[in-house]
Amino acid sequence: MNFRNLLLCSITAAGVMSGAAFAADLGVLSSLDVCDQLGVSGLTISSDTNCLKVSGEVSYNFAYGLWDTAEDGDTSTFQVPAGHLQWGYDWSNGVAEILNSEVEAKLNFEATADSSFGPARGTITLVADYIGNNDADVVIDEAYISIGEGTILMAGHKGSIYNTGDDAPLNWLGLFNAQAVDTGVKVTTATSTSNSIQLTHDLGNGFSLAAGFENLEGNGLAVGVLAYRGDTVSGHASIDVWDVLHDGGSLGRWDMHAGLTATVDALKVVAAFASDSENQWNALGSAEVTFDMFTIAGSVEADDSDYTGAGASLTADVSDGVKLNIGSRWADYNSETSYEVAVGAEAALAEDLTLSGAVGYVSDGDFTDTLLSYVWARLAWGPGGGFSASIKGTVTLISEEEVNVSDSSNAYKIEAEFKKTFQ
Repeated sequence: MNFRNLLLCSITAAGVMSGAAFAADLGVLSSLDVCDQLGVSGLTISSDTNCLKVSGEVSYNFAYGLWDTAEDGDTSTFQVPAGHLQWGYDWSNGVAEILNSEVEAKLNFEATADSSFGPARGTITLVADYIGNNDADVVIDEAYISIGEGTILMAGHKGSIYNTGDDAPLNWLGLFNAQAVDTGVKVTTATSTSNSIQLTHDLGNGFSLAAGFENLEGNGLAVGVLAYRGDTVSGHASIDVWDVLHDGGSLGRWDMHAGLTATVDALKVVAAFASDSENQWNALGSAEVTFDMFTIAGSVEADDSDYTGAGASLTADVSDGVKLNIGSRWADYNSETSYEVAVGAEAALAEDLTLSGAVGYVSDGDFTDTLLSYVWARLAWGPGGGFSASIKGTVTLISEEEVNVSDSSNAYKIEAEFKKTFQ
């Protein structure tokens, strides 16, 4: 029951006891409809003119095991040509015991009122992290105002309008470089949550245009985005220019990102490209075809550093609620290669309970002649109500015939996650 319904019940009860009081409350009763009039739904509180929507998320994550906790990019971890991926061990120090207990909370308040230019909104988002024995770190992640509907003006501290979507590979394992840059294509950008003034405009027929000045607390960043979203096609082209407020008026470097996703009957295609003024570039193409029981997917990628990568997978619905995945990915950097092969399965044990897992084999090839095998299993529970929970176990084993490490360098990790969202 939301706050508006609670108020309605209170007003109705008061009216039963006093006809005069009921008549006096009719004005309050009509004011409660402001959220419906503004098209705002969910957990809401209303006044005569404003609708306050409250949403958020609380999650708890726990991890324990013998696992290398070095960040991606540490040269002591398992290396692939385009970056560094975690496989649970450190070349020089082996693995260390980890114990991680973290609570994350996010609370969003959005106040909306009508105006002659469209909905006027004020948004505040609070984020809190509680890790181990440390005090909770509560910060205001976003705080901004906006006005309009088809044309929306936004100002304050908020995320960037720079669009980096439509660039995820479709094959099961993904691609090495795409994983290293957070799934997709990427060159270095200056976009982040910052003090900004932004304008978006709906051009009609699925097209939209966005422009803004961001990082206004720094040297300034000019951002522009042209996007399209239809039933079967979505895409965009984003560009940013650095240091537009730099002393002397000189402009800095620029970055661009473009992505396209298209679905035609059983065929789905993804194409993406990122580049910058420093002659860095990163490209990706992917496609999948779905048949009655099978889905076949393939992906390729390349960048300016003489790197190329590819991946393929086969997904089969072997029975009702049971899915089988077979996949591989490969990478070459200056004629030095790495590859991974894996087999995985997913089974619905009940309507809200899913078991998944995989067995895989990784070779660092010409880099360090290292072989590594792994196995993981995950049990996920989603009973509804915005609640979800999961537990996952992972074990990795290094081939001692190929690299001089001790048994202690083999690693394991147990992870548990609990999450509740509301809106």
